[in-house]
Amino acid sequence: MPAVETRLVVDRTGRRVIFEGVELGIEPRVFDVFVLLAEEAADAGGWVLRGSIDAALRASTGREGNPEQVDRSINRLRDVFRREPRLPAVPKNGFIETKAKVGCRLTLAAAEIGFMA
Repeated sequence: MPAVETRLVVDRTGRRVIFEGVELGIEPRVFDVFVLLAEEAADAGGWVLRGSIDAALRASTGREGNPEQVDRSINRLRDVFRREPRLPAVPKNGFIETKAKVGCRLTLAAAEIGFMA
């Protein structure tokens, strides 16, 4: 199990995301994108390039992607946080920052992120 101070737990095997003790309902097709964001934030705290997000979506769906799919996926992930009534004080960006024509990053600190399996 991840450390006690961990706010975000990503269960790769069970394909679950738990934030502050609340299991979030993340769509299967964007789960891999979220894992990519969480891994980068936990490792280097850097940006995940749009091309990498697109590749994760293609691998997950088996279909060719387009720039709108990347944007929709990020918005869906933000909405998971923003629309969860058990999570107070979620920032407007839903913990995901976007840099135009570059990519996205999860705004949590590495110490706040833990992984299972």
